[in-house]
Amino acid sequence: MRFLLAGRMKRLLPLLLTGVGMLILGLALRWGWPNPLFNDATHRFGQGADFFGVYQSAYDGWRGQSVYLYHDAVPGFVQVAPYFYGFVYWPIAAYLAGLFLLLPPWPAYWAWVGLLGLLVLVNLFWTWQETQTVGDRILAVLLWLLYTPLYLEAYMGQFTLVLATMSLAMLRAYERGKARQGDMWWVAGVLWKQLGVYLTPLLLRLKRWRALGLALLLSLLSTVPYFLFFPQDWTYYWEAQRHGITLHAGNLGFQAWLVDLGLRSDFLKQSAVGTFSWLDGLVGLWMGGIAGVALLATLRPRRPALLESTTLWITAYLLTYKHVWEHHYVWLLPFLVLLILRTRRPVYLLLYLLLALPTPFRLLDLPTGPDDPQPFWGLWTSTFYHASKAWPALALFLVLVVELWKQESRPLLPSWLRLGRRSG
Repeated sequence: MRFLLAGRMKRLLPLLLTGVGMLILGLALRWGWPNPLFNDATHRFGQGADFFGVYQSAYDGWRGQSVYLYHDAVPGFVQVAPYFYGFVYWPIAAYLAGLFLLLPPWPAYWAWVGLLGLLVLVNLFWTWQETQTVGDRILAVLLWLLYTPLYLEAYMGQFTLVLATMSLAMLRAYERGKARQGDMWWVAGVLWKQLGVYLTPLLLRLKRWRALGLALLLSLLSTVPYFLFFPQDWTYYWEAQRHGITLHAGNLGFQAWLVDLGLRSDFLKQSAVGTFSWLDGLVGLWMGGIAGVALLATLRPRRPALLESTTLWITAYLLTYKHVWEHHYVWLLPFLVLLILRTRRPVYLLLYLLLALPTPFRLLDLPTGPDDPQPFWGLWTSTFYHASKAWPALALFLVLVVELWKQESRPLLPSWLRLGRRSG
């Protein structure tokens, strides 16, 4: 009987650990213990600022006003959120968020945090389905709950975890041969957050042409009517998407690290052609190089390497996009966990640890109040800070490229081109 009870308690240990971890996360969000570790919790508007941006836009949208313009730009504008950042997503997100208007702003934020907690549990359940032992389930819990960008995701009231969950659901469906279900999850991810477009090459590799067409059609149907009704909003939205990189302590992508170095070089800042600087050329080459290598690595294996290819393109986003917030690294989390559990390779665990740990921000922060400390940092301080996330992301990208390259390959050229080369 004692051994039976001990075995049952052992099986319940992952659930107990999950409950304790979620409770600690909730208390940390309530009292803010980890906040000094993060720029976004120190030098930005405040807790829930990103969620309040969507909340305010939902309020404006359901009143028949612009979801993008506010304050003096909109006659009769009424601010209902305590503070917020401007809305930059597709209009459909603002209207879907109207459900949260049933609650006042702060209770709505905590309701959203609760939904994010449920998504963590869903992801954990899916991850446990990959495991065979209690030890593996405990490892999965630790990998999920010790990943510090997840705290920032909840602190800011962000939406990347929803995209990560949809992307994981997509992967699971494709791996189980449920292609149409996988298509629907990818399309939903694109409509939810435009970052999902970065997984398009995987859909191309799988020849999911209908999914690509459906995503384009639904994207147009969910945006064009709005911009026809609010034509002045298109200018705001387009400028928000096309503006150049903004270098600050919250931008932790590899491109930010590269631009930071470039802006400190008198030569790279010089004009090459017109207003196009040598630094612009360097960034263009970097983005093109990463995209080209990732595309070749995705197309080369004879059988699609779904997990590695999905992780590769998420990592490509972290390396090439102009503005990568620390919470964006949450998109990578489900796939890092699966790589660790499936392959047992120490390199993935090492890279997870480097990405899971906070940046050295606490050691480098300056008493600048609400102002960003980036302009006050010297070369080595700034380089060290930005490299803490950018370089592990690059290392993961390279490991995945090598892994994909080692798999059995297929011809990349069409048959008629290969015949032409042989006959020549």
